[in-house]
Amino acid sequence: MITKIYTDDMQNLKLSLNFIKLIVLILTIGLGVSSYYSYKAVTYQRTVIKPLVGSYDFSISDSDANNTYIERMSESIIYLSQNYTPKGVDRQFNALIQMCTASFKPKLERTLYENKKNIKKFNIVSSFIVNDDIKINREKGIIEILGNSSKYMKDKEYSRDTKIFVINYKIVNGQFLINNFYEKKK
Repeated sequence: MITKIYTDDMQNLKLSLNFIKLIVLILTIGLGVSSYYSYKAVTYQRTVIKPLVGSYDFSISDSDANNTYIERMSESIIYLSQNYTPKGVDRQFNALIQMCTASFKPKLERTLYENKKNIKKFNIVSSFIVNDDIKINREKGIIEILGNSSKYMKDKEYSRDTKIFVINYKIVNGQFLINNFYEKKK
């Protein structure tokens, strides 16, 4: 009789151990699935930004954004690089440099440094008005902006021209970065 009770207890312990193993397996699978969806939600989330002024929404994800965001960022880049006065050029060019990729930064710094010297030396004021023609090629990461440029030296206009600027860009972790920026020759 004692051996029968012992044998029944051992079988019950084996069944309990198998049941506990099953519960641990189910909890492990649930934790894995939960971790996967948490990782996916964190890395692939999309942020919608509603500016205080204007009737447009921006939509940004990890490596992509909607056209409205890209247009506004390209207009900002044009403003920082082409609308300047001798007093504001330092702040604007520094802000522009912060928007560059590490590989393009040295080249842009050299170009802006030379431009900054001439702007201050000759007291140049520049304005660039963007036409409604902003072409975005999302596959290649290229933006073309057409607009009218006017430059003044010591209160006299010395240049008025229609120009096209090209911005090579990429979006990394939701941040818009300039890969290249130049004036397209006609």
